[in-house]
Amino acid sequence: MEDTITLARLQEFLEADIIGDIDVVGRVGGWVIRVHTGDPSPPILAAPSGAIRLFTSADSVIQQLLELGVTRMQFDADDLDLKGMRAPRVDRAALARQQAEHDARITAKACAVRDRLRAGTEQAISSEEILARYGKHRRKD
Repeated sequence: MEDTITLARLQEFLEADIIGDIDVVGRVGGWVIRVHTGDPSPPILAAPSGAIRLFTSADSVIQQLLELGVTRMQFDADDLDLKGMRAPRVDRAALARQQAEHDARITAKACAVRDRLRAGTEQAISSEEILARYGKHRRKD
């Protein structure tokens, strides 16, 4: 069983300036953070559950360390096994931007039609007339 260190404890050690090197080590399924504190067995960052915190991308490791104020780290990918890694999570911010852009396009189209109807440059067609014209072309599922 490997020694672990909590995020809060790591923050305390960083503030007290008692951290030596920080290694980012590749394993099956991702990356772990190993902290050199002078102990013979350097602890590995733990998740809140107490299990070893496994990062699925180098970007997420770097982001976590930068948030802690760590700007120097060493990567060791000798034992990294990419086959065991899960797919990256969906970028929720990108999805929200795409949805907002889509909504803006639809709103702009609807407003343009409304403006043309109000200006009299376009006429509305009733649903009965649409069915009469195109109803025979509807798919029968």
